[in-house]
Amino acid sequence: MGEYSAKFDRIDGLLHELNSYRPLTEGELRRLRDEFLIGFTYNSNAIEGNTLTLQETALVLNEGVTIDGKPLKDHLEVVGHKEGYLYVEELVKQKVPLSEKVIKDIHSLVLMDRRQDRGVYRRVPVTIMGSSHMPPQPYLVPSLMEQLIVNYEQRAFKHVVERVASFHLEFETIHPFIDGNGRTGRLLLNLKLMKAGYPPINIKYADRKRYYDCFTSRNLSICKLIPLRKRGEIMRQCSTGTFPYTIQPGDTLWSLAQRYNTTVDAIVAASSAIAPDSLSVGQVICIPGPSQHLLHPGASIQSPCPEGVSKAEVDLKSNMRMLWEQHVAWTRMTIISIAANLADEELVTKRLLRNPSDFEALLRPLYGDEKAAQSARLFTDHLVIAAQLVKAAKAGDSKAAAEAEQRWYANADEIAAFLNRINPFLSEEAFRTMLHEHLALTKSEAVARLNQDYASDIAFYDQIEKQALMMADAMTEGIVQQFPDIFKR
Repeated sequence: MGEYSAKFDRIDGLLHELNSYRPLTEGELRRLRDEFLIGFTYNSNAIEGNTLTLQETALVLNEGVTIDGKPLKDHLEVVGHKEGYLYVEELVKQKVPLSEKVIKDIHSLVLMDRRQDRGVYRRVPVTIMGSSHMPPQPYLVPSLMEQLIVNYEQRAFKHVVERVASFHLEFETIHPFIDGNGRTGRLLLNLKLMKAGYPPINIKYADRKRYYDCFTSRNLSICKLIPLRKRGEIMRQCSTGTFPYTIQPGDTLWSLAQRYNTTVDAIVAASSAIAPDSLSVGQVICIPGPSQHLLHPGASIQSPCPEGVSKAEVDLKSNMRMLWEQHVAWTRMTIISIAANLADEELVTKRLLRNPSDFEALLRPLYGDEKAAQSARLFTDHLVIAAQLVKAAKAGDSKAAAEAEQRWYANADEIAAFLNRINPFLSEEAFRTMLHEHLALTKSEAVARLNQDYASDIAFYDQIEKQALMMADAMTEGIVQQFPDIFKR
């Protein structure tokens, strides 16, 4: 980027000055490498919560001693990080190209204390402690990691520091592993720098807030990459029946097509300016499908790329998504318990019925006790009727199942009307449509499970999860519009 040209020139100048001192003696190289490895290992682990001090880290690395009163996990993290760094040095020496195998191999060394998770992409949704960012769903991770490497190679025309920084930010945004992402990511960062002839860098524990802020800025202010005028032009170019979307870290045309129930070809056709094999973060494209129906007909549609998002809005979106994720996940577990006569059915159902109370707690500060409690009653009915429907279907009682289904849809209509009543920005028609789709998918999921058609069961759940996140985001958007002062950017 032009704004960083002077900084890149300064970095290149320092690199030239450093190279002027070469060659160094073997003793000098060893001393510099050993000191760096101690500091790098200490800081990278400390950022992730390791309790060993710098001096204790040096003792573990150099003397192989254990520190009294410190967890074994912390010792293993030190040893694993050292092995990871030595492996990176060997990759640089052998000029091994970056691949998913290389990434997994580094992670396997880093995560020495968790054998079953080493070098394996996560299979469950995760949250990042202290961060408002919600990493992509696990089924997207393999394709996103593949695209991450492609994106890096396609940025060969950019300055090395910019390429490597973008790679690191996008890797951490994907969060591909269940644990060890930060340490693995910083080793990959140095792998790419060292292969390009730069010295490795050591992000200090004392600078962790500035480091975290980079990710927050990347995720929340990414739209600053595109001037407002340009965004407006692209929004106007989106034809009727399409809506503008701003590319986020980790997005691919395939993942967007899955999310918005369209095809890659349809997105490309709607966005004449995009290259199918090269998306850039901050780019605005057009996606087929209605977006306006999520809002009240009279509401103005904001730019998809606001000039910053408040912490209150980010927290609301994260919490709303989490509750809807839990809603569908515990519903699924209840269906499985009922279908298989599992001993945990009562406990699982009890946990499921906690979900309406959690929604109530989220809505209470905005709508007061009475309306929040009403929402809890409606959502409780929704879940209780669902369980009754599954049990009736399992028992082969078609009459009871049909009656339960009729009450289920009537309850969905009540919920849609209630949401519109307390918030005119939440379209009753839109939410009725979304809730009816949610019921139809959940019923299909339950029927597939009861018939032991597990492939269909899983496929339906994938659709349920995506559709639930769409409802969560629609609710968040309507609430933010209704309370602009609370969610002021």
